[in-house]
Amino acid sequence: MGNNKQALTSTEKAVMELLWEEARPLTSSEIVSLSVDKSWKPSYIHLVINSLLKKNYIEIAEFKQTTKNFARAFVPTMTQDELIVRDVLGKFELTNDTKFAIISHLIRSTKEKEQIDMIIRLCEEQKKIQ
Repeated sequence: MGNNKQALTSTEKAVMELLWEEARPLTSSEIVSLSVDKSWKPSYIHLVINSLLKKNYIEIAEFKQTTKNFARAFVPTMTQDELIVRDVLGKFELTNDTKFAIISHLIRSTKEKEQIDMIIRLCEEQKKIQ
């Protein structure tokens, strides 16, 4: 989470949201065709995709055959939750004590047993890394 990635433009965010929603690799033409409420032109989406690649928000997952050619298909490099946490943490200069206080509050507000068990597993895994 220490990545200092550049902020997303509104169009970049819309493309990311589409990629998260579809949960499968998408080509630029699929992004255009799935964005029925937008009037994006293919040349514009190519610029947006190149920007997202440069900022490391997406990566090439595969090459899909489209009629005679192959097209790059893209996936996000992070989940929507990871982006939200990174953005929140990036907006503030947080000390380790403040981060601990936030995490402690979030854990205390968790009521689902399965989620608590997952938090315990994550903590155990993190202890092994240290």
